[in-house]
Amino acid sequence: MKYPLRRLSQILTALVILAGLLLSACSETPNPTGSSVNLATTVASSGVARQESLDITPARGPVKIVPGAVAPDFAATDITGQVVRLSENRGKAVIINYWSIYCDYCREEMPELVKTYQSNRDKLNIIGIDINDEPAEVRSFVKELNITYPIVIDNTGDLVYKYRVLGRPTSIFINKDGIITGVVPGIATPKILEEQLSRVLK
Repeated sequence: MKYPLRRLSQILTALVILAGLLLSACSETPNPTGSSVNLATTVASSGVARQESLDITPARGPVKIVPGAVAPDFAATDITGQVVRLSENRGKAVIINYWSIYCDYCREEMPELVKTYQSNRDKLNIIGIDINDEPAEVRSFVKELNITYPIVIDNTGDLVYKYRVLGRPTSIFINKDGIITGVVPGIATPKILEEQLSRVLK
């Protein structure tokens, strides 16, 4: 009886190891729906954006969020109740800016984004995506900074997941044809904005 028991023990051990590997593999792809978002704040390490080699897409992600890729479309309701659809901006460049109220770096870059939008609104739109703040606080913040471009609140993580955002602030630059020209994880400083605008507005 010793041999069959030893053999059975080996088989059970192998099954436990296999189950662990399968569970680990399944957990690599995040499931955003219904979950709260808790992202780290990121800061650009220098004033120069080097975007060509940047790839913030997880290995199992279905869409590459890199310069040269088609920007994934989405539709969401902004804080005024209007539906914002990325594809309806074709013919204009777009900056998608992920931020939150209690992110100091987001607050630091916001006035420059507002200025950029006001100076280029004939050929550029900005879609601000707030991450998981209370609507009343977002409206108050928008009024305080006189933000006139659309602001969407992502409290499910769906839009964060769609663009594989790893931290805040993060800005995605998309040209008039819907192609990503740059990804900036961290503060979009005036210098970085100038460099990215020179590409996205071509």
